Amino acid sequence: MIYLDCAATAPMSTEAKKAWVYAAEDFFANSSSLHEPGEAARNLLESSRSSIAEALEAEPDAIHFTSGGSEANLLSLESLFAANPGTHLITSVVEHPSVMGFFKRKETEGIRVTYVGVNKEGRVSAEEIISLAEQEKTALISIQYVNSETGVLQPVKEIATTLQDSGTIIHTDLVQGFGKLVFSVKDCPVDALSVSAHKIGGPKGSGAVYFKNPSIWKSLYPLTSHESGFRPGTPDTPSAAAFATAVMNIKNKDQLLLEAWKKREEFLRSLSSLAEIMTIEGGAAQKHQSPYIIGLGFEGVQGQYLLAGLDRYGICISTGSACKQGETDASPMMHALYESQDERNRFIRISFNIETPVSDLITAGIKIVEIVNAARRISI
Repeated sequence: MIYLDCAATAPMSTEAKKAWVYAAEDFFANSSSLHEPGEAARNLLESSRSSIAEALEAEPDAIHFTSGGSEANLLSLESLFAANPGTHLITSVVEHPSVMGFFKRKETEGIRVTYVGVNKEGRVSAEEIISLAEQEKTALISIQYVNSETGVLQPVKEIATTLQDSGTIIHTDLVQGFGKLVFSVKDCPVDALSVSAHKIGGPKGSGAVYFKNPSIWKSLYPLTSHESGFRPGTPDTPSAAAFATAVMNIKNKDQLLLEAWKKREEFLRSLSSLAEIMTIEGGAAQKHQSPYIIGLGFEGVQGQYLLAGLDRYGICISTGSACKQGETDASPMMHALYESQDERNRFIRISFNIETPVSDLITAGIKIVEIVNAARRISI
């Protein structure tokens, strides 16, 4: 199998699996218990917290474990708003459903939400967001760091840096960037962010939230003591340990990023014969793009057709559509980028990780060329 759907979920690394099993067998006690096994589990949990904090250049007590990226987004936004209520919020039209759902709910509560659009690269305008926030007192802004379909980077650093003393809380969904791009909360001064384990070789069902300081959020659950009151329920120590192991396994991100760009270029080179009918989405400049996600389409060929064709060869990719109650509908990013349904239906996503061999990408490229050429011959 050639697996090129790492933006959906990445294979769990060998080291993370071993860490999970080891923790489940030897550190199974409740980390809140006062006996010696409980203390051992607590020490492992806190060590895991410190490892994730170190990767963000944050303090350990700023990290709060969750059951994944979606819950991290939802709980962080609700907790931030509880401590910083207001009448105006800002987000973009291309956010993850877990973020979009929060803002839609706030609208039903009478809160005004501004949904900013994107340009032809899929990027929001930092100037527009900053201007909107300065014109009207804005309680909270949430903008994703990396789009999960095109890999385009949003100008979160510029927004956070400009507004850091304004009183507006800045949150970013860092799920697709954490562990892949060079990122530090010292360099990008957001107030809060969300991350997930299973995008970087950790286990599903494990994520975390970073808060700059405890005064900017309020617990939604009275009497909750776990995770400093942020989330009820016994912490999952084995998953936290596996998450931390996956994070620690990623070293020399600068070098890995250079290698990822080379892999991306080799893949696109394998598609060069289709250049005239191929559209590549995302940032035109490297500084505006993650190399790990490649969104593209081919004139006259539907993405679902390509997905099915590649699947027969054991090559796994994804499209820009999400299945909802048995119906296929284009995602918010597809609606933002394309005017026609035909254009939206062409989109496919190739996403890889640090362990993906370049030969897998080239093989996939060769098969894409074969399938696209065959499909176009049939249509003619």
